[in-house]
Amino acid sequence: MQHFAATAISDIKDLLDLSEHLGLFVFRGQADASWDLLTSLERAYIRSGQTIYSLENTEHWMLDEFKNKFYLHSSTPPRSANTFEWLALMQHHGGATRLLDFTKSIYVAAYFSALNAINDSAIWAINRPRLRDNLCEFAKLPYRKGHDLKDVINAHHIDVFNKSVARANSHSKDSNLTHLVPLESQSLFDRASTQRSLFLGAGYLGCVSEPFSFMDNLRASFPGISDALSNPSIVDLAELCSRERGDLCYQNFNVIKIIIPKKLHVQLRKELALMGLTEESLFPGLDGLSRSLVQSYIFDKS
Repeated sequence: MQHFAATAISDIKDLLDLSEHLGLFVFRGQADASWDLLTSLERAYIRSGQTIYSLENTEHWMLDEFKNKFYLHSSTPPRSANTFEWLALMQHHGGATRLLDFTKSIYVAAYFSALNAINDSAIWAINRPRLRDNLCEFAKLPYRKGHDLKDVINAHHIDVFNKSVARANSHSKDSNLTHLVPLESQSLFDRASTQRSLFLGAGYLGCVSEPFSFMDNLRASFPGISDALSNPSIVDLAELCSRERGDLCYQNFNVIKIIIPKKLHVQLRKELALMGLTEESLFPGLDGLSRSLVQSYIFDKS
């Protein structure tokens, strides 16, 4: 098992080969290949210029105010105790949370990676079965690995996440869920269906003196990956995709970073548009229509 590997595509057709071999992974497109995985909460703190992070407490109080004022705008809230759905809803409307958007489609991830990129972009691919099984053992979850239905597993993930997050005081790393949690929302079904989306939630955010980032949760989720993240194995794409179809990549890799060279971005967006992946299809409504016009009339005009 390789903890972390990097590879690069040289042609759009390479994505087709990768999709066949990474079918059980989840993906996130990043506009810059050099970026780590950062939540909207972490990015907000970085933009603010603050040097003292209070991620856990800040999220707690933002969520508390969001709940209190929600009824001014809608009469259909999630259940009060379902913190995950509240965070998912807050993030959906532009809030900052510990949740990070992923997708089950490598093509959707590729689209978002190239959408506003000015440098080489990347797709992060995370081994979902391995992550789920590691979480099951770490948190001693009661479902049967490889047997229980995904809805049952998701319910257990939501339950353990809800017991761990958005608390006013959380200090000891040893007593917290230092792990990424795969989560699928029931309240954001429309977006989930069009983007094939799900979240990876950081189980622990640390304290003021020692913040615990999304990347820290990733390292804790795959013991042994820390050194590999600093010095990844470079895997030739032809070698990766020449494996027997039965020799699934989830048995061999935990995390893969797929580099997409800048010179491929315009072609990639055009090819994905022919597949029906555009701002208009991924963001139904007037927002998607307006965003798609900017893309087609300015960035992809030839």
